[in-house]
Amino acid sequence: MTWHDPNRPRPHRNPPSDFQRHLATTTVELHGHIITELLDDSNGGLVVLSSGLCLPKPISSLILLHHPSQGSLLILILSSSPSQKQLILPYLDANSNPNLDLPAEITADLPANYRHSLYTYGSVFFITSRILIVDLLTSRVPTSGIAGLIILNVHPLSETCTEALIVRII
Repeated sequence: MTWHDPNRPRPHRNPPSDFQRHLATTTVELHGHIITELLDDSNGGLVVLSSGLCLPKPISSLILLHHPSQGSLLILILSSSPSQKQLILPYLDANSNPNLDLPAEITADLPANYRHSLYTYGSVFFITSRILIVDLLTSRVPTSGIAGLIILNVHPLSETCTEALIVRII
């Protein structure tokens, strides 16, 4: 553990360079463009992004734009690692909307009838593909209420993987 002396002057940080300011502006513009394109597509949309593009920001923005107060909502986030969850949650938590529920994590520890009631209520969930495929095949998930499906870490996936089957079912 480090200790910080409040009387000790902080090290001087250089102001951001022109390149750093340009990079930050370009990233914000790219995130805005991605979200606009997804919302304008009446058939839904598909975006494939690299992890180097600060993915928690656009993912959080999409979640915030699709709030349950707009009607039934179910956004499922598949294949997320614990570190990715920890990066997404602060962006949502920083939102000033007190009515926003943070995404719940659906695990195998939850009984099937409880998962069904969570899906019916509508919200945003972190869920594994294994649990989701079982719940889809047993009709526990109201597919008509799904507003979005966010799949992270798609690079190792194939046409025959569980996530591909989920996309085809939905």
